[in-house]
Amino acid sequence: MTTYSIGEVAEKMGLTVETIRYYDRAGLLPFVKRDSGGRRRFTPDNIQLMQMILDLKRAGVSVKEIAHFVSWRLDGDDSLDERYKFLDQHETVLEDEITKLEQSLAYLRFKNGITRLLQLLVLNASISLQVLLRSVLRPTKNMSAYSLQGILLRIWAIVRPTPLHQN
Repeated sequence: MTTYSIGEVAEKMGLTVETIRYYDRAGLLPFVKRDSGGRRRFTPDNIQLMQMILDLKRAGVSVKEIAHFVSWRLDGDDSLDERYKFLDQHETVLEDEITKLEQSLAYLRFKNGITRLLQLLVLNASISLQVLLRSVLRPTKNMSAYSLQGILLRIWAIVRPTPLHQN
């Protein structure tokens, strides 16, 4: 069976050797065997478990909690219920975090689009940005101060070449 040194695993996974040693001291790598010289030798299965550890870390799971999960894995099928509950709980937390991040990303994209639109309007309409923003960000009775439609309507009211005629 092919095995890998700690340096090879570190390079393959984008970690430092010291990080892997820390994970070992924290009890996350109890299954990694050592050669006759005392050096860790990682199997492909060990590397797969290292990836799981990194995924859990990226999901915000603490090293202590990951150590509990690893110990449950060593318990075998007797701990399937605990592992399921653990993963289910962290899946829910991660989904909530992803939702928040998606909302933040949508807001940043919105702000970026509005900023670019304002930039283009100011450049093409010879209106000062200060005057435009003061008019745009003034709320009206019928629309939210920050709704896209409301902002675009306010911008249009300022920069349109002639008044709109209703038929």
